[in-house]
Parts: sequence; structure tokens; C-alpha cells
Amino acid sequence: SVFLLNQGYTNSEIGVILALGFLGSAILQQFVAVFADRTGRISLTTIIIFCIIMLLVSFTGILFIKNRSVFFSFLFIFAAVLLMLVQPLMNSLNFYLEKASVKMNFGVARSMGSLSYAILSFLLGILVERISPKILPVCAVILTVSMMFVMLLIAYDYRLYGTLQEEKEIKSGEKKLDVLQFFLQYRRFFLFLIGVLGLFFGHTLINSYLYQIAVNVGGSSKDLGGIQAMSALLELPAMIFFEQLKKRFGCVKLLKLSAVFFLIKISITLFAGSVPLLYVSTVCQAFAFAIFIPASVHFVNETMRQNDAVKGQAFLTGVITVSNLLASLCGGILIDRYSVFLMLFSGTLVTLGGTVVMILALNLVLIL
Repeated sequence: SVFLLNQGYTNSEIGVILALGFLGSAILQQFVAVFADRTGRISLTTIIIFCIIMLLVSFTGILFIKNRSVFFSFLFIFAAVLLMLVQPLMNSLNFYLEKASVKMNFGVARSMGSLSYAILSFLLGILVERISPKILPVCAVILTVSMMFVMLLIAYDYRLYGTLQEEKEIKSGEKKLDVLQFFLQYRRFFLFLIGVLGLFFGHTLINSYLYQIAVNVGGSSKDLGGIQAMSALLELPAMIFFEQLKKRFGCVKLLKLSAVFFLIKISITLFAGSVPLLYVSTVCQAFAFAIFIPASVHFVNETMRQNDAVKGQAFLTGVITVSNLLASLCGGILIDRYSVFLMLFSGTLVTLGGTVVMILALNLVLIL
């Protein structure tokens, strides 16, 4: 938002750009999975490296285009699509590293991503304030080159030639369900997904328009970086120690807790009249997003058959993507036409509905 606002885009236009990024990513993820599955000769690392090369090309183009234009918008959307596409592919890499006899701990690895995000958010917030938002594409190019270097090392060291053929890991004797049969068998999961849609609507409003929220209460880009850094750091404990939390409380209780804290977070943000209160709302990240991500993945695996769990994870990712798309689009329009407060008020109502529906769905899981 900071960079695009500096380029002359309105909040509504930023919302459309982010929404197109989420939509393109959702479509391309399915295409990439099918492509890799059918060819059988393209490794996961090759696909990731190709995406990173395209990402580097996009960021380089953005770096040298000084003013807003249709081509600039296209490049930014394309970069957003690739960036969101690479993330789940990186997560899948965990599986292939384990196949290469590398001992992995996904929670710890994911927490390092949050730690890196925290450090970069803090530093970039300072750089943007002292120099200019135009420094962001430069940093993006440097980070993308670094990511390419790491991926080349992984590909070289472990010779990971497996493809994204998840179906080969599923027992051939189990009956596969189509979409309608799936939701008829897992009706409570459908209700759960509706709850997720509501929770992530409010969550995305805050993440996508945090700069506008901060400015509305007297903050700056430096405050934006500080809040994002704090948010990422607070994710670390829950992700690192999730296995212990799961053994103690179970996924259902943890998901209920996370739903309540999603609601608390956006409620505090709604009524925050100063930057310090935005920091207070950020504390909820430790019990909301940080717990939801690993708990939801385990919840799907625990409540479904193995071959159905693959579909379940896909639907979960899809619903979050749809929620991100809707929030990005609606948020920008609400800010431009009305106010930041009305955007957050709308997000709070939707999050409240999502919290109620999710808790109801999880209670049904316990009863039935």
C-alpha cells in the first residue's frame, strides 16, 4: 500500500490490484499442480526456480518504471501472483526434503519465515521513512536474488527430482469423492470453511490496509514497519511449540481460541484511537493467526481420510484466497468512499459472524 500510494494509486485501485493478485494466484496454483502432475518430468525445485526467475524479472521492471501505467500495474499484479504462488510451493518443499532424508521441523522452519519478516518489516519501515518508498523494489530484487541462490543450493545438494504428484501417495483402494460427495460427507467442514471465510476477511483488511489504519490514528510508515515486525515475532512461540500445544489442548480447542482472538484483534483495531493501541491489538496475533495456521492443517488431517484430506487442504487454501480477494477489493472501496472506521466496522461484523459459525462447526465435530 505504501509503495502504490506513492506511485499515485488510490485505495480502490490498490484493492483491485491485490484482488487480481489473489485471483491469479488461486488459478495458477491449480494449473501448476496439474502441469507438474501430467508431465512427470518437472521437479518441484525446477518449478520454484522458474517462478523466482519470473519474479525477479517483474521486480526489475517495477524498479525501472518510474510512474504509474497499465504496464506497471500488470507487472505489479504479475509479481503478486508469483509471490503468492511460490509460498505454498515452498511449503511443499518440506515434503521433498524429507524424501531426501533431511530431518525437517515445519513449525520451526515456518517460524524462521516470521522472524525474517519481523526483521525486514522493521528495517524497511525505517528505510521508507528516511529515504523513499521507491527503495522497496530495490530490496525486493536483492531478496529475490538471495532466494534464488538458496533454491539453487537446495536443488544441487539434494537432487530433488520428485514432482507434485500427491495422488501417488494416496492408497489406490480408497474411493475418491467428487466435490458434491465430499461436502455431503463432510458437511461440518463446509460450515467450518464459512467460518474461515469470515475470519480471514477481517484479518486481510487489517494486513492489506494497515498503513491507512496507522495514518488514520496519527502513525507513519515507520509505525507500519514496527507493527508488522511485532506481529511476526509474536507468531514464533505458537509455531515453534505447536506440537506441545496440540497434545495438551487438541486442535478443536485451539481453533476456537484462535477464532475468538481474530475477533478481539479487529475489535481493538476498530476502536484504537492511537498507535499504541494498534500495538496492543497486534498482541492478539500470537493467539489468532499463529495458532490457526498449524491447527487448521492438523484439524483437516485428523478429521478426514488421507485422500480426502488432500481435497480438504485445497479447499481450505481456496477459501482463504477468496476471503483475501474479497477483503482487498472491498477494503479499498470502503476507505475511498467512506472511511477507515467504516471499513473496520464492516470487517468486525463479518469476523463476528465467522467466529460464531466456526465455533458452531467445531462443536458439531465434537458432538457427531
